[in-house]
Amino acid sequence: MKRFQVEFHPAACGAKRNGDARILESNSTYFLEPLPETENAVSHTEWSKLNITRLQNILTWLCLKSLRNGISFDALHRKLQMKFFSQIPYCIFSALIFLLSESCKTRNANWREALNEQMSREKNPRPLDSSIYDFMLSYHVPAMSVTVGKNSSIIYSRTFGLANLSRREPADTESLFRVLGLSTAITSLAISKLVQQGKISYDSKVFGEDGILLKGYGHKSIPSYASGMTIANFLRMESGGWSGADDYMMDSRLRGRLANKDSAISWILDDTAVKQKPGSVINFSYTGFHILGMIIEKVTGEPYEKWVKENILSPFGIKRIQIENEESKIPHEVTYYNDQSWPLYNGEIDEDLHLAKADAAIGWIATSMDMVRLMQSYKQIDSSLKSKIFPGAKPGSSREYYFPDWTYVADSSNWWLQFLYYGSSSVLVKSSRGFYWSVLINTYRPVENEFFNDLDSMIRTAMDKPDLFTAKRTNLK
Repeated sequence: MKRFQVEFHPAACGAKRNGDARILESNSTYFLEPLPETENAVSHTEWSKLNITRLQNILTWLCLKSLRNGISFDALHRKLQMKFFSQIPYCIFSALIFLLSESCKTRNANWREALNEQMSREKNPRPLDSSIYDFMLSYHVPAMSVTVGKNSSIIYSRTFGLANLSRREPADTESLFRVLGLSTAITSLAISKLVQQGKISYDSKVFGEDGILLKGYGHKSIPSYASGMTIANFLRMESGGWSGADDYMMDSRLRGRLANKDSAISWILDDTAVKQKPGSVINFSYTGFHILGMIIEKVTGEPYEKWVKENILSPFGIKRIQIENEESKIPHEVTYYNDQSWPLYNGEIDEDLHLAKADAAIGWIATSMDMVRLMQSYKQIDSSLKSKIFPGAKPGSSREYYFPDWTYVADSSNWWLQFLYYGSSSVLVKSSRGFYWSVLINTYRPVENEFFNDLDSMIRTAMDKPDLFTAKRTNLK
């Protein structure tokens, strides 16, 4: 009997990994690609019996695709080229699609009902509530948290939707979301604090004979380019390496195989070449911020999370921001959902992404309010330090925009970070008009360019019309 396995293919259809099913799309033809036989492969019969959920995921994704592209179910059935699907009689296939459609309607109704109920309970509704409501309906966002600050005040903080769809658990302002790459902003702030304390300088070497991370990393000699890297190079995204395809700290499979955070640096130094001279190019690197987190631990002698909490967060009463727990969800943490799945099926992401092993780059979870309060608490770092980061840079220059620390951006400039990753989206904004803005979402839309564009438009419109933050009765659709 032929043995095979299938897996979702991110590049082909925009969906991320979901077990071991790969959907490929070529000239509007959908088919399942048999992969080489492996020890983990299962028989056709075993697959059909034990993986009905995965079959449902495939069918529902195709159903959603057909609805978006105007393809009829009859045409969709003809397009399924794999032998397994061709053996399903059309009447049974239609019945499956009907059941899935009814399930979709039920889930969508429950989610929308809960969203409407939340909106109607607001004692002081704001016009911005309706904009968020429309955005969530348009992109089927399970839960969304938005907080806006103006100078030193919080002028808007709302969380709508469901933290968990299956349990109909409502999200609220206490809900914790992954902040993803916004973690780099927290790490930048911690590095700045250590510079202020005189424990390090921006010109401090990272590797090599004079480096902070001198011993215990790697089994080979330090690459020549790596020996010249400074802390400022990593903050400016100018390390010259470990970006793009070489940015291995964004690979959940690698993170899962690491014994600890130290082993990541050893592996990277031994097996990943630094291809360009530090300071010669600008490329975003999560691995670089993982290294900065290790510098914080080396210099302070304390775990990264503990030192940041005690020295950056606690002094301003910020207690809910924390590193994600790999063993289980933290109380009040939301559930995360796949792209292109909800509401056709409950695409809950239940796998461990090992984000804590890349804590300084992508590991923090937070409320949107605490992210804004953090920005308000640290409005500006000693301006005399700024010349070390951007020597000769003019306020508002393009080089400032790539620096993930808002405290070094001129007051006359806007600062903006946005990220999406498997099951999450996040935005952090500092406006030249004194606005601070945080948006956290428990799903993502990597194949829909309008997602962030519409979110960007909503934010800019609100900043242009401050009355959107004031209480006003609105009608729901």
